[in-house]
Amino acid sequence: MERNKFLFFLGFLLVFLALAYCINFYSYLTITKPFKTYEDSLSDRLDSLQKISKPIMGFRFVITGDFDGDHLQDALIERYTDSSFSKEIPSYDEVLEYDDLLFRANKENYRSFLHVKSNRKIKPLKGGILGFHYVENCGDVNHDGLDDVLLVRTNGDYSNLNHAYIFSYQKGDWKEIYSMEIWEWMFPPTPSASMLPSMFGNFNIGISKNDSTDVALLKNLKDFKYIKWRDSCWFEFECRNEYSNEFEMNEDLETIHTKRFKKVKLGTEWFYQDLNLKTKFLKIDSENGLRPDGSDYYLNLEDPSASFILRINTCEKN
Repeated sequence: MERNKFLFFLGFLLVFLALAYCINFYSYLTITKPFKTYEDSLSDRLDSLQKISKPIMGFRFVITGDFDGDHLQDALIERYTDSSFSKEIPSYDEVLEYDDLLFRANKENYRSFLHVKSNRKIKPLKGGILGFHYVENCGDVNHDGLDDVLLVRTNGDYSNLNHAYIFSYQKGDWKEIYSMEIWEWMFPPTPSASMLPSMFGNFNIGISKNDSTDVALLKNLKDFKYIKWRDSCWFEFECRNEYSNEFEMNEDLETIHTKRFKKVKLGTEWFYQDLNLKTKFLKIDSENGLRPDGSDYYLNLEDPSASFILRINTCEKN
């Protein structure tokens, strides 16, 4: 009798454990969430950003010129779109931080470019991940009869260091014909996605809360020209220090000794001419070290934040 009770109890216990296991396994299949992958976490972050986003369309550059040689004035328009290249999307956001905007742009594969809406034959000109910092019709730099385009891209970085590029439309495509190292604060303070530029730049230029600043911005852009033509052959611009490896200083750090430059006078102004690129001239002015008596010149190039004026002869060949 006792043995039957024990076997009954043991059977009951086994049935109970089996039932508990089945219930637990069913809960694992139906309730427990599967393991999240890295892509799942990225998607979750994107979803959370989209829920709090307060988008701002932002400024769009528009320049006009004859870029393809058809003797008609075309409008080169900045576009910032989704991955389809068709739907225009906001450039900035009132809530999201710079890191968030950069993450979203990369995750959603946003597209930045310049295009001519009235002439589909002219190919788009690619921008940075967050658009353009500056765009300008800089005139006919290579003397082919066409207007050329200068641009500064807004890249996904944390530096005020950047490059300006000059493009010319040749044989059905854009070709880079010149580039220069620049600081972004050399240009008008266009709305940006964060408080950048910060490195030796302006901490106060950040994202606009709305689009009402466009009117003031247009006035600033109208009054500004990065490429300054001196005549039909010469233009000049300001760039950041790219010559620190080309000079040697003497012991008193006053008179400069150059490896491949010579001092020349253009009109009433003094320059250092690059002997390897003879069309390129580094301007010497009082800020860069003209002695009070005018007898000698020197450049202090130890400061990596220094900027200089370069003058280019577009009519001569190197």
